[in-house]
Amino acid sequence: MASRDDFIQLFKLADKDNSGHLTLNELFDEMRKLGYRGTDDVLKSYFATADTSKDKKLNLEEFITSMSKAPPHVHRVALMRRVFAKFDKNGNGTLDKKELQNATAMLGDKFNDEDTAILMSIIDKDNSDTVDTEEFIQAFIEMRK
Repeated sequence: MASRDDFIQLFKLADKDNSGHLTLNELFDEMRKLGYRGTDDVLKSYFATADTSKDKKLNLEEFITSMSKAPPHVHRVALMRRVFAKFDKNGNGTLDKKELQNATAMLGDKFNDEDTAILMSIIDKDNSDTVDTEEFIQAFIEMRK
């Protein structure tokens, strides 16, 4: 689960002008970069709820309080999106077999081509010979069960 220190770091990343407050735009930009998803309306609603002072900006405590209320699954999925992005070397939104093989090596397991093909067949639910973000996330969720 994400900790208070994690939320402080996230806040500092999002606070581009170092004002000690987050605007709606700062929040939108950073949350999306960090793997959090939601429509504009969902994020606006989140912001309005978190802004308990109703000054149209979030201070650190408002941010931490609101982020702490999110289910752990939300933070875990955002983390998995960030991990996926690091493995997606060409930035096309999918992992091919070579990227998947490199990912396993980065995680401490050196898979040969046959092992990688087996892993790909398990994770690649749409048989596209690539793993997209959601397939990647789902595989890790399944592994945690």
